Amino acid sequence: MVVGGEFLVVQSKKYYMALPYLGIMNNWLVLLICSIAGFFLFGGIGAFAVVSSAQGEVLVTGDASETLTFEGEWDKFYDIYAEDKDIVITFETSQTHDPDYTYLLRCGVDAESTIGVSGDCGDLRGNHYLVADFTVEATGVGDVTFAFDGTGEVIIVESGIGGAFGSLAVLCLGCCLCPVLMIVSGVKLSKGKTQNVVVIGGNQFDYQPPLSHQPAQSYSFNSGVVEQSYPQSLPMPQKDFSSWDSPPNATIAPPANQQATQVSGGYEWLEHNGDMYYRAQGLNGEWNKFNG
Repeated sequence: MVVGGEFLVVQSKKYYMALPYLGIMNNWLVLLICSIAGFFLFGGIGAFAVVSSAQGEVLVTGDASETLTFEGEWDKFYDIYAEDKDIVITFETSQTHDPDYTYLLRCGVDAESTIGVSGDCGDLRGNHYLVADFTVEATGVGDVTFAFDGTGEVIIVESGIGGAFGSLAVLCLGCCLCPVLMIVSGVKLSKGKTQNVVVIGGNQFDYQPPLSHQPAQSYSFNSGVVEQSYPQSLPMPQKDFSSWDSPPNATIAPPANQQATQVSGGYEWLEHNGDMYYRAQGLNGEWNKFNG
């Protein structure tokens, strides 16, 4: 269709609340992009942090012939690795401690299923075997000193509770929450509303259809006179002509543009050449001779 020398194209497109050509980004689209980015970012960081926290950090290293001393903290777990799997370990603290909450669990002596945070009993870390773990009570015990009866090198590895839970939280954010947000935003975007767009000379405009859809109508216009119909008035009863009546067309009726001399009962009356003529009021039609 051509309008004003330019092509008019009407097309239906699916837009999502805010139209892209207006430079406005939809909120659900932003959420989808952010959730995808968060999935890879937080998921990757969380997975790396969980693995790192599970492995723990080397706190102190020494020979089995020496004592190893460090500050015992309640929010840390301590795994003990040694080159000698049969090494004997004892400990003492600078402050008094409760043996029910500050204790040493040794592989081969205590329940092995509860021993180790960075590994299980007998797991290797380099050339060192996990042989025991140590737990500190919440009130703290000050400095902890380990003494060994064995040979080779000993490593004490600490793992933090806070770091482990923080790593799990970051991992859950990336691998649990972000996928849910992706699904929700994707569903919202797939239900975007359809809008009509009018393109005139390369520029796009929204067209909102009326609430009620009307069937297409076509109109034609010409320069002719528009005729208007009026409800027909009741016909006048016709009188039968007798032999002494004049035939209806014996005389020439007055012209239609001649004005009535009187109006009565919905009819206009005119006296013309000694005869009475009538017609329906207001129609300006032809005069009819009254044979009364």
